Amino acid sequence: MLIKQRKSSRSKEYSMNRLNKIKEKLVNPALEKPDLADLEKAITIWHYAAESEKAESDIAAAHRLERSESLRFWVPTSAPFITATALIFTLLFQLYQFSENNNVQRKASEDAQWREMLTNASTEGPQSGFALSLIKSFLDSERYKTLAREISVYRLGHTESPDDFQILFPEILKRTDWSNFRDIAKISKSLDFAYHNGPEVVKTRFGEGAKQRSKIAERVAGDFDLNLNTVADALIYFLRDPKNALRPSNGDFDLTGADFSNHDLSNIDFTNATIEHTVFYDCVVSGADFGNVAKYKDNDWKLNDWSLTAWWRARNITPDLLNFLQEHYKFKKTTKYNSDNTKDEKEYQREVDRLANNHT
Repeated sequence: MLIKQRKSSRSKEYSMNRLNKIKEKLVNPALEKPDLADLEKAITIWHYAAESEKAESDIAAAHRLERSESLRFWVPTSAPFITATALIFTLLFQLYQFSENNNVQRKASEDAQWREMLTNASTEGPQSGFALSLIKSFLDSERYKTLAREISVYRLGHTESPDDFQILFPEILKRTDWSNFRDIAKISKSLDFAYHNGPEVVKTRFGEGAKQRSKIAERVAGDFDLNLNTVADALIYFLRDPKNALRPSNGDFDLTGADFSNHDLSNIDFTNATIEHTVFYDCVVSGADFGNVAKYKDNDWKLNDWSLTAWWRARNITPDLLNFLQEHYKFKKTTKYNSDNTKDEKEYQREVDRLANNHT
């Protein structure tokens, strides 16, 4: 604006100098030569020059008025805008501070709840269900979900009450994929150990001299067995689900210690699974694929249990496992196998030859 004002001043000064020169050139000769015609002509030109000067002066005044009006318009208009902008920035800053303070308070509250949960999770007895319920709230926590899942897997593997077990296990299963699938097998393994050691659990809890200890042990084993069945159902559902068909082949398909006792495993693909200490007791395996299954150590097939299972009805069995099964779980006509009616040794051998030919 300062530049415009300077330009306007120079323009006005130039115009006045030009008009003065015109006046001098027209008037002086007319006065020196008192000729009426020349004098009239000079007066006329001078009149137009004066009119021109007045017009330029009016234009300059109009420009000044325009600048003044513009200033009077923008000053009151800009003031509310500046005030509103400042208010918005103040509000945004306050919201940021509120959010930060809220995050700090939320984290402090979550930390306190986490400590309370750990205290309850370390206790056994009537508070077990309450502790499992508390863990649920941390399964999706950004800060504690990994630890919460680890604690959940451990607690579920030692949970006797089926009611308490159902509080947390479905939540763990909903958050299970191939990256953490082995957690379900770990729960099964721990429950299987507790099931087979029911009497020892009871002895530890009630002492050597407890009356009716055998009945209590039977009930405890029964409760663990119910939980084992729940986990086996979940494993089978997961393995049959089409969306889980693309399973890993790098050893993460780990079924170590899982107990599938009394379940129908027909047509399930166990390819690339690790099945050390896996229980296939009294199962149906017709059409199941055990090709390229793995164990951690040599001769660890002996830790598996295939009793009462017609394993020769499988679609495929890896050679070393096939040799182990022929040696330790050979067909016996007097044994009643789950959902199988193999007539005799001849039929059994025909199925074994079929499995052996799959790898020749």
